[in-house]
Amino acid sequence: MQQEKRAAPRVKLRGPTEYRNSGIEGHGTVWDISASGALIEDASALIEQGERIGLRSSFFPGSFDIELRADVVRHTETGFAVQFVELDAPQIDFLRRVLPGTAAAALD
Repeated sequence: MQQEKRAAPRVKLRGPTEYRNSGIEGHGTVWDISASGALIEDASALIEQGERIGLRSSFFPGSFDIELRADVVRHTETGFAVQFVELDAPQIDFLRRVLPGTAAAALD
């Protein structure tokens, strides 16, 4: 039996996102999200592992954009995973509203 290694439960979703770091700008799709991070797939530009990015996404069609800071923690075949950093109170509140029950509880 394989144990879950993630710090927080992930919620699958498909939403457009833009990201930037040190002159590199790209776009992709938020594939899934948790209280601690997200998976970005179909990335137009890869960011080096360990680099910090600004991530801007609406997460859901019709919702307002939110900006988050995140560190790239690993690469996938077509994108990368990030861990959120320096979340402020409005960003935490947004994630609490977006994530269901147990996933949102990880923000407490």
